[in-house]
Amino acid sequence: MGILDKIKEVLFGEKTMAASDQMVDKVWNTANKIKKESASLGDKIKSKIDHYDELARKEQALEKNEKEFRPHSSHGESLLDDSRDFFEKADQFANGEYDAAQKGKITIEQKEPVEKPAKGPVKGFEDLDGDGDEIIDDAIIEE
Repeated sequence: MGILDKIKEVLFGEKTMAASDQMVDKVWNTANKIKKESASLGDKIKSKIDHYDELARKEQALEKNEKEFRPHSSHGESLLDDSRDFFEKADQFANGEYDAAQKGKITIEQKEPVEKPAKGPVKGFEDLDGDGDEIIDDAIIEE
């Protein structure tokens, strides 16, 4: 047997071909496993993406509903826009400008004093302690 026959035996012999077939089988099996796992992983990723897309749609719907149910006003973002400061109004009110805090004019009128009712005994009460006040009597402690 010559060197060429030995090289052919090493390269194309039964042992070499069997080892080569085993190696090819291992490569194919590994490739199939990777393919199955990547398909499974792809399905998981797709389901997560679908889930988050659904959450995003729900959030957009909530935001839309929130905007629709907000009271409309000409004040812009804040109800305090285009209004004077509370403390500025309070200061003006304290300085005697009573109409500064309201839209209309406030007038203070002096009215006649109300007559006090005449002094005298109150019906249904008796002055039991003799102090002149028939409504309020001192407590009587009996032993």
